[in-house]
Amino acid sequence: MNDLLIYFSHKYKGNNFEIFKALKNGESVNINELNNWKNIMSENQIEYITIFDEIYPKELKRTKYPPFVIYLKGNKELLKKKKIQIEADYVNDLCLKNLEKLKSILNSEHTLLISDFKGFNDVITVFCDDNKINKILILAQGIENFQKNWNYEDNLIISIYPAKTNPKYIRFKERNLLSSELGKFLILLNSYQNSKLLNLVNYYLENNKEIYCFPGETYDDGNTELIKMGATMITHFADIKYY
Repeated sequence: MNDLLIYFSHKYKGNNFEIFKALKNGESVNINELNNWKNIMSENQIEYITIFDEIYPKELKRTKYPPFVIYLKGNKELLKKKKIQIEADYVNDLCLKNLEKLKSILNSEHTLLISDFKGFNDVITVFCDDNKINKILILAQGIENFQKNWNYEDNLIISIYPAKTNPKYIRFKERNLLSSELGKFLILLNSYQNSKLLNLVNYYLENNKEIYCFPGETYDDGNTELIKMGATMITHFADIKYY
């Protein structure tokens, strides 16, 4: 069964609906193509888990459309830990100060979900490395495209997209959906009023997950508006209900 999932996942670039249709209709498998894709994974040291594997995240099994295959590279044991996400639109002294306040929540029981956007995520990657905090990087493309230095022993890269899959707008949205399904809650250090993070926020809300916001820096910025609409304001990790 795993070979079937790998084949259709590659053929349909991780598109869950198309994979389901192929399985339902008994679509045939090209063995040469399957072996070629397996060789590409082996050459790039890419592993995978399927929805039938024991280590498959239980958080995803509770969703309506869990991905059939997750490609990964690194310490897959991190999938068993509680996962949280911290985001920000920009980096300044206050952002760094508030990030430092959250260090205590990122202990041995938690790991941090991050994306590959430049800016804040470059900062939080260094923060995690400096403080020996485990992290899971979720990509909107094939894992073989990730070229940064990475400590694979203590961290993990995952994607629902097979090798040779390029990023697209819809894949960034699907990556945000995956983050919201895996994450226990989302913390926003700051955000603009019309932030690109709102798509991620909406997915967390749709999954009935808590949104925590540090106080806004202006009367009409994104965090201020989210707090007005019901997000929980925090000033320290002790304010978080599920710590």
